[in-house]
Amino acid sequence: MNHVEPMAHAEPMPHAEPMAHAEHCGLNIGMVSFAFHRANGQGLVNCEIAAAALARGHRVTLFCEEADPALAAHPGVEVVRLKAWKLPTQLLRDQALALQATAAVARRRRRLDLVVTNGFCMWGRSDVNAVHFLHRTWTRSPNHPWRLKRSPDSAYRWLYSQANCLFERHALARSGRIVAVSDPLRDEVIGMGFPPDRVVTIHNGVDLSRFRPGPGDRARFGLPEGVPTGIFVGDIQTSRKNLDSVLKALAVTPGVHLAVVGKAEGSAFPAMAERLGVGDRCHFLGFMRPDGVAAAFRSADFFIFPSRYETSGLVLLEAAATGLPVITAASVGAAGIFAPDAALISPDPEDVAWLARAMARLRDDPDLARSLGRAALEVAGCQTWDVATTNYLALFDRIARREPEAALDQVDPMRCAMGATYDRQHASPAPCIEP
Repeated sequence: MNHVEPMAHAEPMPHAEPMAHAEHCGLNIGMVSFAFHRANGQGLVNCEIAAAALARGHRVTLFCEEADPALAAHPGVEVVRLKAWKLPTQLLRDQALALQATAAVARRRRRLDLVVTNGFCMWGRSDVNAVHFLHRTWTRSPNHPWRLKRSPDSAYRWLYSQANCLFERHALARSGRIVAVSDPLRDEVIGMGFPPDRVVTIHNGVDLSRFRPGPGDRARFGLPEGVPTGIFVGDIQTSRKNLDSVLKALAVTPGVHLAVVGKAEGSAFPAMAERLGVGDRCHFLGFMRPDGVAAAFRSADFFIFPSRYETSGLVLLEAAATGLPVITAASVGAAGIFAPDAALISPDPEDVAWLARAMARLRDDPDLARSLGRAALEVAGCQTWDVATTNYLALFDRIARREPEAALDQVDPMRCAMGATYDRQHASPAPCIEP
């Protein structure tokens, strides 16, 4: 294994007057990410961290192309707008944004107590890098578009992934601390050669005021009444989320319907459903905002999400928070927090027969479905945004105050969910539960 140089170069950056203003108004936290909005997982996490920081009296400077309007309007927020211009590829647009972010942060660095970024967003140093995705792992996946089909589009995606492998390594090497959003992702980062004591796991949270149990409304979504109905939520423009395996499993599981939430225009999956003979049992509902997704969850009987590569999987927590039993795969980072008995977890996302058995079992065993739903709800109830953001802000405060490096005294949702002392470092890998 090629180990990166010891991270002496990644110590917190110097400031003219560290914490001079913190006694009066808290920290001034610089956050660098191309978008701060709630339409995707990374953007949602960033918005929740920023909102929690503001609620605790800190100031936040956002370096981004897009910002949530409500967040940007807060008096404690300064937004430094980045412009991608009209460049022909995402790779070039990313570089344009990263160069602007690097310059913008450098100009304001003495006013910031710490800088937080996500993966590769700039060329400069950061105090904390919160990692939500590793191109290194995705590039090696057998499900990368280049390995599935050789075409000009997949060739560009391969080039994009390879370039970002280099960029993300550079960004992580220049970060004081690295936050992974799941334990498997932490292992992946350490596998790149980064010292374990520099990498900490902070799981994502869930909004329990939005995602909660309640009566369904199948008529709203055109779903049939009185039949077992699963739900899949995710990007269906590519095969990474693995809807194809779910559709194949549906084809051999009679009596079950499936609702699919995700942009269907331009997707190959509606046609695939027709070819498999499940077009009448598969309901493509289109893209939805979070409130719509929550209502769709409440109108289904179980959630199925065997993504081929998912560093966390916020959607698992959101489904669980509505009380749905969960079918997922060990390849989903968040699956581990549902083990050993709060979800059906496949060892292999490609195992169509396993997925079919899991759906059939929930169809035929209402007691099991209710038990799994209650267990999932308990896990989600302890994995709140308050828990997640408290852990982030504790890390920020320790770094800004130059406290000695040590294991974080984290609020551990696993301990809460299991009702017993839980030592994450000595925990066994998440077991895969056979349906």
